[in-house]
Amino acid sequence: MKEIKECAPESQNTTNIAEDAISLVFGKEIRGRVRGMDFGVTPSKVGASLQQNGTIKQLQSMMHSLQQEVQQMRLVVVAVLGLGMILAAAVISIVPKKVSNLKNVSHGDIPENTKCKLLHWCGDGVVAEGRIASTDPTVKVYHVPLGGSCWKVWVDRVLVEQVDLIRPNSEMIFLDDAVGSTVAWFSKFIVLCD
Repeated sequence: MKEIKECAPESQNTTNIAEDAISLVFGKEIRGRVRGMDFGVTPSKVGASLQQNGTIKQLQSMMHSLQQEVQQMRLVVVAVLGLGMILAAAVISIVPKKVSNLKNVSHGDIPENTKCKLLHWCGDGVVAEGRIASTDPTVKVYHVPLGGSCWKVWVDRVLVEQVDLIRPNSEMIFLDDAVGSTVAWFSKFIVLCD
């Protein structure tokens, strides 16, 4: 034990079993065995295990940092959505005054196929005409539930080109890509036709 303690500090903290303090004091193990391990354990198995443990620690460290980044992104998204809702409320208070013969709809049961107009969610007026497909928050549009803030709408006619969809997918990015199909649209930016 005295000789092991007198070995260089590097030999006591190394992962290389051929250069550790025990191997330096007792010499190489015969026939490829590893001193202090059961029968059948070879230096290559121990080295692979140590390397695997190092890789696992490295991956755990990366996962931890990525989890922290995701948490920070969640906080940013929540903050942005909160700001977006404030802006949306401000726009709603202005937009319906510009559109005649329309009434703003945000609550209540609306019959399917009720004609409606879609307002730009940035507040630039009417961008499309369509029909209500569903107001049920559990209904899905392209495998994603609507949630409480959106309705499912059939897009019949687009009045303004290149309007971004609220939930784009690989096939549809703009509202004019969705003519004849359904999209999710913020209920606060849907007005029913009289």
